[in-house]
Amino acid sequence: MAVAWLRYNMTLSTFFLVAKIDSSLLFLNVIATLFGHGLIVLVTVRSKALKSSCNVLIAIESAITVVRQLEHIFTMYYFFTEQTTSSITCLYLNFFPLVVVDLSSLLMLFIAVDRLISAKFPFFYLHISGRKYIAGILLSCMAYTAVFKVLNFMSFEEKTIYCFIGQLMTGLKNRAWFPLHTSINVAVVVIYIVLTRVTKASMTEYHKINHSLNLIILVHFFGWIVPVASTYGFAYISPSYLFFTVAQLTVAVVANITVCVPCFIFYFRSTVYQAEINRLLGLGTTQVGVRDISTF
Repeated sequence: MAVAWLRYNMTLSTFFLVAKIDSSLLFLNVIATLFGHGLIVLVTVRSKALKSSCNVLIAIESAITVVRQLEHIFTMYYFFTEQTTSSITCLYLNFFPLVVVDLSSLLMLFIAVDRLISAKFPFFYLHISGRKYIAGILLSCMAYTAVFKVLNFMSFEEKTIYCFIGQLMTGLKNRAWFPLHTSINVAVVVIYIVLTRVTKASMTEYHKINHSLNLIILVHFFGWIVPVASTYGFAYISPSYLFFTVAQLTVAVVANITVCVPCFIFYFRSTVYQAEINRLLGLGTTQVGVRDISTF
């Protein structure tokens, strides 16, 4: 069986069939992300109840997520027209989505740390949160992103590829990116695990918070960390370049669903977000509790 696997040679017609299915799923995810995360940004701008530092950071993360998803429009075009392109052309097309990949991951880590501090040290948190606090987080994210993007672009290898970010990343010779990026995502999961223990209490609202955090942990772990890590495993066991490319694209479908899901968790698990979104959409209002998961 192992020998047969290693000798499997995917045909070009099969490759494009699977790629078109995957790119179509990615495009559907773009629509869902535009709707869901777009609502998060809109209600945060309009609502007086969503002006905390964490709410603002979540809105920024949502806006970044929308930009990040724009790459899939080009992915769908190139696969449905069955074209390859130069990696430099693909880089120009996906410049902004590629930049915000790092920005988004580090911001997710800061949001997780923000929630942990607010739950464990609420009085200290009241003194540090505010505009300067948000600005400091954003500047840190931008600095991290700028350093890695300069290093990545300096070591960029030009070649002919199928245009999507997974293929672009394989052209980057900077090997520090993947372990560091993975470490950030693992840290996010660890912090949320710690946060579930910090927020344990008998109150119903706290149980809702724990359920939401557990769901975020599962989604992030199985939808992002596992698929992305497995992609690099496929690089060593894939029997052909076409098979590896399809594997990357299929993993991208799972990973990108992960970045779409949180906005819907906000709606179904947070009474604050649910009430504000319902009000925005004219669906009535929901009574908002004093303490709510206005975050993850």
